[in-house]
Amino acid sequence: MRRGYTHRNSRIGFPTVGVLSLWLLTQSFSQPLVEELAIEVKGVSREFAFTNKETAFFIGETHAENRSVWQGFNVFGHTFVHDYEIWIEEKKLERSSACSVVVYPDYLKRLYPGGIIEELRLVDSLALFAVTVTAPKPVHIDVIPLFSEGARDYLTRFRGQLVLLARRNHLTKTEQQPHPVWLAIHGAGLLPQSKSTQRQNSFSPVIVAGRKATTHVLAFSVGDTPEEAVQHARSYLEHKDRYHRVRRERMERLLHETFVQTENADFNKALAWAKLSLDALLMNQRMKGIFAGLPWFNNYWGRDTFIALPGATLVLGRFGDAKEILLSFAAHQQGDSTSHDYGRIPNIITTTDRAYNTADGTPRFVMMAREYVERSGDTAFMSSIYPTIVRSIEGTLRHHCDSLGFLTHGDAETWMDAVGPDGPWSPRGNRANDVQALWAQQLEAGVWFATQLQDSSHAQRWRDHLLHLRQNFLRFFIHHGQVVDHLRRDGSPDNRLRPNQIFTTRLLPEELRAQVVQTVVSKLTYEYGVASLSQEDEDFHPYHLYPPYYPKDAAYHNGVVWTWLQGPLISELCHFNEHDFAFRLTQNAVHQILDRGAVGTQSELLDALPRANEHEPLLSGTISQAWNLAEFVRNFYDDYLGARVSLLNHHLVLRPRIPEALGSVKAVINLNGRALPIQTGSTNEATSVRIDGSNLRKGGTAEIHLLMDDSQEISGTFKVRPNSHIFITLSDSVLSLVSEGVSDSFISETINSAAALSSRSPLAFVAPSLRAGLKTLRPPDHALIPHSTIKAFNPVARSVVRVDDPRGDDNGTGAFTYPLSTHFKKGGFDITRFAVSADDSMAYVELQFTALANPGWHLEYGFQLTFIAIAIDEDGIENSGTRLVGRNANFILPPRRAYERIIYVGGGVQLDDKDGRVLAAYVPKEEDVSHPLGDAERGVIRFALPTKYLGTPTEKWTFTVLVGGQDDHGGAGLGEFRTVREKASEWHGGGRTRMEEPNVYDVLETR
Repeated sequence: MRRGYTHRNSRIGFPTVGVLSLWLLTQSFSQPLVEELAIEVKGVSREFAFTNKETAFFIGETHAENRSVWQGFNVFGHTFVHDYEIWIEEKKLERSSACSVVVYPDYLKRLYPGGIIEELRLVDSLALFAVTVTAPKPVHIDVIPLFSEGARDYLTRFRGQLVLLARRNHLTKTEQQPHPVWLAIHGAGLLPQSKSTQRQNSFSPVIVAGRKATTHVLAFSVGDTPEEAVQHARSYLEHKDRYHRVRRERMERLLHETFVQTENADFNKALAWAKLSLDALLMNQRMKGIFAGLPWFNNYWGRDTFIALPGATLVLGRFGDAKEILLSFAAHQQGDSTSHDYGRIPNIITTTDRAYNTADGTPRFVMMAREYVERSGDTAFMSSIYPTIVRSIEGTLRHHCDSLGFLTHGDAETWMDAVGPDGPWSPRGNRANDVQALWAQQLEAGVWFATQLQDSSHAQRWRDHLLHLRQNFLRFFIHHGQVVDHLRRDGSPDNRLRPNQIFTTRLLPEELRAQVVQTVVSKLTYEYGVASLSQEDEDFHPYHLYPPYYPKDAAYHNGVVWTWLQGPLISELCHFNEHDFAFRLTQNAVHQILDRGAVGTQSELLDALPRANEHEPLLSGTISQAWNLAEFVRNFYDDYLGARVSLLNHHLVLRPRIPEALGSVKAVINLNGRALPIQTGSTNEATSVRIDGSNLRKGGTAEIHLLMDDSQEISGTFKVRPNSHIFITLSDSVLSLVSEGVSDSFISETINSAAALSSRSPLAFVAPSLRAGLKTLRPPDHALIPHSTIKAFNPVARSVVRVDDPRGDDNGTGAFTYPLSTHFKKGGFDITRFAVSADDSMAYVELQFTALANPGWHLEYGFQLTFIAIAIDEDGIENSGTRLVGRNANFILPPRRAYERIIYVGGGVQLDDKDGRVLAAYVPKEEDVSHPLGDAERGVIRFALPTKYLGTPTEKWTFTVLVGGQDDHGGAGLGEFRTVREKASEWHGGGRTRMEEPNVYDVLETR
């Protein structure tokens, strides 16, 4: 109904609207903002992360030496420096002794006793980091660069005041391995010299000394050639102040163009940090993109990118970046019409490879293409991207659509994509609810594009498919008033309680939409985030890392809290006017950004439940994740401020749902470099909104949606003239408009019911609860072998067998080649000796290889990327055991070698019987690093097994040893044989021409 309209073309009773513009612009563009974001870390060491916006990043500790192999200086996906030590007057500068450590968005500062100051900086565009040490009086310093234990073979060159280093296995550069090679360490007054230094998990072949001075500056620079590395280091040393200024000014510009101020100081600071930490992940590694997360997702993931795109670019008015990223992915669309992946946008783009293994990335790409055009008004892009849109939809209709209109997909082709040796950990094939919702939005966007471009044929075809899909979704996915998680291949519903239903709300009637939000809140959401599986589920994993009971990927989507999921939930809560309740989730994100984990950012995950004696769940996963930060930023603009501008239609929608904790809000909406200041606030008497359109070049329309005290919504639409100022108030159910320079504005209001969820039933988060006897926390049925047993050794044990194998026969069936990544070491699949000895209680196994790799990802293993199966025939009777070797070996033993026992060696050791039953296993722990399973430097793996599990070896036993690449699918654990393909790629070997060929490179047999 209509009520309470007032339109006044005057200023009577209101302050001059132009004051808003003047205040906002002077406040947001005059004062420095980055300096105010300093976070002082006290009491505990926190991680920090900086990038150069191109290909490099540095991750370190504020108060400690770098502890993780993932920390250090990384360029193009390769760690060049693990850490560094500073010695002053022959005394080590201990980071734990720092009086204060302050982290800014652009650099870190450590202040030590005696007035010593250390600064660590990265600069934009150059692949280098710099360390500056200043002292009140001249001091002599020594700097020791530390490198990972797994890469000791360095070439060093000394040139006056600099030293050049390169790993020998990186010197042969190929198109498949495009990373730079050379590291230069340079600084005025430096005297590099050869000196070997050994630490627990790192070493150094050099030491860099500095003559007495009050200021010492060292540049660690990486380049393709020695000359390039040196040139970049010298450029920094000569122009460091300019590099620092350019970096700081870039950050200031971003904060100024998207200025936000609320009455909540912590939120203001966290939002600014989130913008800058997210911006740090917008990289230019061979193409413009967004790193999914640091440290190990230092590449581009389609799904993550398109989820992050609104918060990273669109709501911030950074349309140029959005366009470039969309075009980058479009260029890699699968264009082969005969391919099963035809029309798909890549899920992963690395420096050398791409993969199309996702069902949801392509719909999200199309959705973002539409959103970009609507927000930016870029009609030229609309025309150029349309062929990509057509291929994406037609490819799905051809290869991935069933008779019901649903998008079909594999078990691990949703965002819940973790895979282990036995298959997906959370299978959701072949029709997941969120994928159907995204497919519907892809079709909607396709119809929109086709209509805009007057392609009536495709518009009608896709509209028909969309209607068919919507009807069948309500028919098949709704069971007993709930949205099921997915339909199995046989059509039966999977009713496991997961959060994916939150993505389906646009397909649902309003009452069912409300029920879905209620369910996700009350069954899956803790005060600190949304769980990936209900804690009442028998497969619930309360903790991400819980060795030795399960590998981390088992928990990845089976209980662990994913911070980014609170983004869509907050949007839904704000839709139902539950913004104050929603802000409780935002407050926890603020707490993490400012007080927990890596400084100024958010981790990928949290444990679902706090552990014993912990008051908060542990952080886990990557230390800085793009989609988490992006959703935090997007929620403010899209949901709390509720401002959305369409430059395509010259239309502004403003639906503020400001949480009480934020108070009044002043914000600048960035329209690709033009500022649109908005202010909104409430008192006991009225709600007011001020809009300064002085930078609007064209007129348009605007609509306002404000909440009244009774939780009902009053809406109005009005015309906006160029260079206009608008002041809107809501008081006593009366919506009033004051405008400047507008002679013919009109406004109409309608009061709509917008009942809050709490009017149906009280909203409450899940109370964390650990069920007694939870299956996932029970010890396994098999024996767990302790580290002390697996590394036992008896030098006088009797020899059972000792066999040598020729070098260089690691070529499978004759033509196998190694994967192209330099993490694999030639000879790592080439066994040269196998020996077994035994005593009354133990059997001792030794395997010698031409070489072993140790990338450093799991130092407790001592090696990685090699997988071994040792099949044991105990009775010598043909076909009395099992012939097929498991773990993706695809290898069938001769009848005379059928095994009764088999040992698998990779990320641990596992002993199985002939029926595949696990008898015993050793699962390495981090503390095992002091005496790991393997020794990559010597190419040796040694372990012992109790004879009560293995049996007592005799000379009659015959052994068949199979060796290949190890693949743990990124989730740790024992792993399996890595698949060999026809053509070698970064992570897969080549030369396999027939599917029946085994994934085995070398075979050793004993008599």
